Amino acid sequence: MSDPGDFVDRTLQYEATWERAAESRARFGTKLEFYGASVGAVRGTIRDLARRCKNMTHNEVTALSSELWKVPVFERRLAAIVLLQSNVIRLDNTDLTALRGFYVTRCCRNWSIRSPST
Repeated sequence: MSDPGDFVDRTLQYEATWERAAESRARFGTKLEFYGASVGAVRGTIRDLARRCKNMTHNEVTALSSELWKVPVFERRLAAIVLLQSNVIRLDNTDLTALRGFYVTRCCRNWSIRSPST
């Protein structure tokens, strides 16, 4: 894992509570793991990362977002999306394939959770 990826993962775990993880698991299902960090903690972690890693390049942003997304943990995936949102100016049309992969993964998981049983 890269240093920025390790920082994000470690910080999210530090900010987590088992109560919030259990609540999220009950609400969203068990397709993903949950650390139990709040949305504010995720956003704050990405802000702290931006201060620590000033002037991240396009390739660094996209590589880190992919690294965070790979592990099926809700907070890591949310952090990947927040990272991309906060660096949208660095993205270009070549990033659509990666973004589509994030979206398809999310939709397929949600569809399987919501699909009616037969």
